[in-house]
Amino acid sequence: MMKLYPSLEVAPKREPGVVSLGFFDGLHIGHQRVIEEAKNIAREVSAKVCVITFYPHPRTVLMPSEHIYLLGNREEKIELLQNLKVDFGVLLTPTVSFLQMSPDSFLRLLDKNLELVGIVSGENFTFGREASGTVKNIKEYFKNRKIKISTIPLTSSAAINGDIISSTIIRKLLLQGQVKNANKLLGHAYSLRGKVVHGIRRGHDITGYPTVNLQTDSVQLIPKDGVYVTYVDLQNKRYLSVTNIGKNPTFENKECSIETFIMDFQGDLYEQDIRLTFIERLRGEIKFLSVGELIRQIQLDIEQANKYK
Repeated sequence: MMKLYPSLEVAPKREPGVVSLGFFDGLHIGHQRVIEEAKNIAREVSAKVCVITFYPHPRTVLMPSEHIYLLGNREEKIELLQNLKVDFGVLLTPTVSFLQMSPDSFLRLLDKNLELVGIVSGENFTFGREASGTVKNIKEYFKNRKIKISTIPLTSSAAINGDIISSTIIRKLLLQGQVKNANKLLGHAYSLRGKVVHGIRRGHDITGYPTVNLQTDSVQLIPKDGVYVTYVDLQNKRYLSVTNIGKNPTFENKECSIETFIMDFQGDLYEQDIRLTFIERLRGEIKFLSVGELIRQIQLDIEQANKYK
């Protein structure tokens, strides 16, 4: 189990470590290459693997009026790091004063609080005041030390015509409804976490397909409106499901909602926390002329989703 620390000052000081640095939003396959390289170096020198990352996004600290949608909240980031089997992580909560440190001041803080034997980052990693620190600063600072500095080139993917993988590209794909391609770049399926809240109960009372309404953290990016094949994780079990994101044009809702019909499940999930994992977008939202037409389409959506059983 990964140990997590809130600051460098309380991280293990006598534990030789290979450090991976980055914000790692979504921990996509490019980020995973950085961490895998740290694990390779750690095996060579019998050291621990440490990931140093941040939450929330530094830009939201420096520019509070700017809203940045992320590929996961704090809990999602921690779980993804645990899945990568790193030894310990430092999840920093950035402040304005911390983000205004010079690159050398940040590296001194790193050097003071960790027994470094290696540092790994992506080639585009920046840090310090106005993002002025680069890999060049790291190499210069530690040039006379026996610390292996490794820089991982940016990763491309055929799923995006050979372009470079980035969290920005993945966000764009999700906003276009291209969850299958987004998942290829992530190396895992995109998911939302949230609490089940009361809805209008049309599924229960009108269509005969009761749904749960998910209320998410406002920081999480919600995929494009439409109908998706999804999975719901709850009570240590995974259920196939169909999810509608949008305003339900047949009923002319004013607010966007995330409504999920969970197959092979009966029970009250109100106020429970669940995770919703996106597999494929089936279609966009449609305004039906009657409830009967809507019900027939829901049945077709469920038939399509059943292929994933």
